Amino acid sequence: MLEQWKFCKEVKSSTSHKIYEVSTYGEVRSYNISNPNNKKLLKPVKAGSERKYLRVSLGRANPMYIHRLVYLTFMGDIPKGLEINHLDGDTTNNRVDNLEVVTPAENSWHRVAILKRHGQGVRSVRIDITLPNGKLYTDKTIAETALLTNLAVNTIRNSIHTDREPKGVKLSFNRYIYESIIS
Repeated sequence: MLEQWKFCKEVKSSTSHKIYEVSTYGEVRSYNISNPNNKKLLKPVKAGSERKYLRVSLGRANPMYIHRLVYLTFMGDIPKGLEINHLDGDTTNNRVDNLEVVTPAENSWHRVAILKRHGQGVRSVRIDITLPNGKLYTDKTIAETALLTNLAVNTIRNSIHTDREPKGVKLSFNRYIYESIIS
């Protein structure tokens, strides 16, 4: 895919004289309205709770994650409650062909089942699930539970560690195997 640049509509600053563009390769650049030939690439910084996502500042007090900018610019709106998933698992690879919109559960499932990445703590647990409609599932993994309940893997893990059930779903845990997990 050849690199393409598009005007970034996500910057809403009436006082700014800067124009921002986003590329299909996950780059962001700016230029002044009065001098459109002087385009400058913005330097991304690592941000987020684990400092793994790249972010740029679009004017004063307007930081934006690059993966969200790329998706919004080339693919369209991100529906409320959905997230952007990096298909190859590399959160610094913000190419448009590496991004997809998913539910939090699908994002967690992708991390665990496809990329084989886990956090610290419970390595394996079998879970019995009772959904609000009364449907019962037995002997499910954490990833399977995430898909069935639309809960994030971390929510399920927190539920295991705190012995509190997530709202609206009854979970019963059995056969714990604790160990340190290598990502």
